[in-house]
Amino acid sequence: MPVLTLHIGIPKTGSSAIQSALARNVDALRARGVLYPESPSVAAARAGRISSGNALAIGKLLEVPALANRSLDTAGVYPEIRRAHAEGLDLVYSSETLVGASDTALASFLAEVERIGYTPRIAIYLRSVAGLAVSSYHQQVKRNRYTGSFSGFLQGFRATPLRVVMRLQQTLDPALLRVRNYDGIRDDLVRDFFVHVLELDSIEGLELTNPRINRSMTPFEIALLREMNGVLDSDRLGIIASDALIYGDQEAGYRHRITREDLALLRREFMPLVRRINAAGVVPPLAIHSDDIEIGEPDERRLTEEEAVFARLIAGILQRLTSGPAAGDAPG
Repeated sequence: MPVLTLHIGIPKTGSSAIQSALARNVDALRARGVLYPESPSVAAARAGRISSGNALAIGKLLEVPALANRSLDTAGVYPEIRRAHAEGLDLVYSSETLVGASDTALASFLAEVERIGYTPRIAIYLRSVAGLAVSSYHQQVKRNRYTGSFSGFLQGFRATPLRVVMRLQQTLDPALLRVRNYDGIRDDLVRDFFVHVLELDSIEGLELTNPRINRSMTPFEIALLREMNGVLDSDRLGIIASDALIYGDQEAGYRHRITREDLALLRREFMPLVRRINAAGVVPPLAIHSDDIEIGEPDERRLTEEEAVFARLIAGILQRLTSGPAAGDAPG
């Protein structure tokens, strides 16, 4: 029976790299009987840019709140799956938005996929709780105009992706799940996905590079965005600013730090959850802390007054350029 793989991307676990590899290998995968359906964002993935994946319509079908107001072709989802089944093709869908799927809608989708004749499979990559906390904080600054500190952010941190995985482990047949530890295979992620998730018989001739697409931000960049976020009046402008920083220097790198106090808080709050997830099956087992996060002094960069003024100035210019002329701006 052919397999339909649904990759639920967790932020900062290489989802864009996986989507880029799938897009670059579309023809080679099709020759192996695996279809990665086209979508408007596949071209971005193929070009090595941040992608939303090819499963947004499925996400809306699964009642993802963030997609509620998006105009997406949900009516075309099952016909596309039926056409692929008629050709005997495995299917692969991937998107980070799927982490917000409704449990009942997901169960209905998987049941319909089975009725069509597919064996459904859900693939998820997880990372350490500390790594997830840092990446979630960055996402809030980049995408939701957050202006607070990392320690302040931790006070309300719930590790939602881990809770999603635990619910899936409790409600789905374990045979349907492939839960992998990103920290253990980050340098060989694409190969891991093709071999251990898609279970390809051969990867010879496939392009297996791990492109660096959606890098983490440096403490200085986070400080700049936090200052800009105090001026910007829409999440969209924050996204434009953060993407400009990322694409302006794709090679910028930084090993983030977490204090011992913050790490102790994460251990207290989330060790029971990690143990339950590991008991249900994660390869290799998940941890609270991983070696890509240093333990040390607070990872906070304070802007000088001149830098803060510059950040606010850029935010004001960006806002003005994207809002159109204000009253009285017409030339006399």
